[in-house]
Amino acid sequence: MAVGGEYSYFIHDYTATTNPNLIGEMRISTLSVQFKKYFNYDGYIRPFIGVGNGYVSADFNGPLGGYVSGLTLQTKAGVVLQFNRFGITLEYQYLDGLDVDHNVKEDTEALTPTAYNIDGYMLFLGLRIGII
Repeated sequence: MAVGGEYSYFIHDYTATTNPNLIGEMRISTLSVQFKKYFNYDGYIRPFIGVGNGYVSADFNGPLGGYVSGLTLQTKAGVVLQFNRFGITLEYQYLDGLDVDHNVKEDTEALTPTAYNIDGYMLFLGLRIGII
């Protein structure tokens, strides 16, 4: 079992579900505590599963302006190819935005909370560096 922290930032295009003509961009940041269970920890190939809990925020640009923020739950699975102190990680993750507060506006009208969601599936490729 491993415990760690994770910060991620990415930009994603959106289309409003209530009006397909509302197309723009959102910038998403997450900060969370992660718990991972590794299998074959002493081997070269190390598959894992994990969960995380933390905070997510999304800033909207385009016809929608404003932000949403709140708690997030993450589930993930992946594999690490380990080379001594260095490793390459491939990870598939689901992010569920829970209890999201909103301040999103379409021109001057506020959107209802059901007009958007920040849930999503992500694929990560990363480099690990072991300090200890």
